[in-house]
Amino acid sequence: MNARAALCFTLLALPSTLWAANSWVPLGPDLINEGQAWPGRVPVTGRINVVAPNPENPLGDVWIGSATGGVWHGSVHPKNFWHPMTDGAESLAVGSIALDNCSKARCATVWVGTGENSIRRDTQYGRGILKGQWNSATNVYDWTHLGKDNFTRGAVTKIVLDPTTSGAGKVVFTALSTGQTSNGSHSTVTTFPPGFKDGLGIWRSKNAGQTWHFLFGKKTPVTDLEMDPQDPRSSSPGCGTRASTARSTAA
Repeated sequence: MNARAALCFTLLALPSTLWAANSWVPLGPDLINEGQAWPGRVPVTGRINVVAPNPENPLGDVWIGSATGGVWHGSVHPKNFWHPMTDGAESLAVGSIALDNCSKARCATVWVGTGENSIRRDTQYGRGILKGQWNSATNVYDWTHLGKDNFTRGAVTKIVLDPTTSGAGKVVFTALSTGQTSNGSHSTVTTFPPGFKDGLGIWRSKNAGQTWHFLFGKKTPVTDLEMDPQDPRSSSPGCGTRASTARSTAA
């Protein structure tokens, strides 16, 4: 599916200074006319899996990841606009986004985990991690593909960055779950990464994503991962992280 047609119809709650308190405002784009052939040709939307606002500019610099439409970058105020960022990537299924080195103007580094962050029928699997770095000479993000050997056909459901590290020594954690798909009769087929012998679960890179090492999990899909903001380098398992697991269920 064309990435431009797959972007979700997004809803966002904005501060009361812009709209009435507790109101939800549609941010577009429009419905995909005749986007579904069954039952009947009806308008549909895609689905947004993750929304990541720049913490220094949460309304003017927003990143979103869609089911099969890749990564989009835009603004919701003062002007509502969206631009596709990863149309040429090997996977347009996005399950996680993490932003790093952010200023009001932009985030210098964007981490994208491919593969959807849900365990259900019709979930699209991924091809690793995309790392976008701002190039001040060309005024665009340069994208690097990382972790294909470890995460292909899996779903990187969460990326957590260690804030005490930076540059080539940046420590990055990922939560790896299964990818799923379905055939014409809608039976669920679970797909495991080629490196499944190393395990689903929690992975870590100590060199900004160049190489990855399995920490724990083995056969358990991990759907969420959080780091203690007060103590990111604690001695607890996972270096201050907490993980959530889930078993596969059909939708």
